[in-house]
Amino acid sequence: MRAAVVERGLAEAPAGTRTPDGRSLSRLPADEAASRLGATTVGIHRARLLQILLDALPPDVLRSGTEVVGVDAGPPPTVGVVHGGVESTVQADVVVVVDGIDSRLRAALLPGSGGTRDSGATAWRAVTARIRGGAGAGPGGRGAGAGFTRGYWVVVAVEVVALFGGLNLINGVFGQGGYGVAWVAFVVGVHFVGLGAVWHAPPSHVLGAVLTGLGILGAVLGLVTGSDAWIAGVAGVGSGAALLLGTAVALWTWRDVSTA
Repeated sequence: MRAAVVERGLAEAPAGTRTPDGRSLSRLPADEAASRLGATTVGIHRARLLQILLDALPPDVLRSGTEVVGVDAGPPPTVGVVHGGVESTVQADVVVVVDGIDSRLRAALLPGSGGTRDSGATAWRAVTARIRGGAGAGPGGRGAGAGFTRGYWVVVAVEVVALFGGLNLINGVFGQGGYGVAWVAFVVGVHFVGLGAVWHAPPSHVLGAVLTGLGILGAVLGLVTGSDAWIAGVAGVGSGAALLLGTAVALWTWRDVSTA
């Protein structure tokens, strides 16, 4: 059964909780989960797990489509059931009541329990298509290589080619070295936009747009004024300030507040 669960699930699955805007509340890398639990963690859809458990049962052990209408603690314990429109009583060795939060059997077996009480907390559960990179997508996820998926490396490869290819043309062919700063800001900005798409991180889009804009603005000012100082100030100093601010925001956003 273990092999079936691992095969149909995601072995060594990291875990984590995020806010609606993507900020990480807590993270549990797969290796840390394994060390705490003493076993490999597996993420699996509940329906798949139930099917695996059902397949492991001998024939005629489980009767589905049966409604439990009453329980008598006995002895011996008996269960009133309705199957196929026919009501009958089944004698049992053990009765396990798992009919949910609005259990009708709780009141019968535990008349003084008082029922359920609203704790004030609400939990939402949903199943989505798997995001490339899994639960650890983006910085700080699954182990040390979190977020370094194929999409990440494609973005980086394009950035390197564009960066050095463009600088070679600007410096060697056109002889306009001053515009190299603007080109670097532009390429790095587009690179952050790409990473934002790969990591599903809107803040990266913002930083990328700012850097790209500063690169373009610096180049335009350099053309209009004929001075490389404008390029250096806007595309160079401005981009550096934007990167520092973006890094500070990223560290604050991706911090693990569960340890606070």
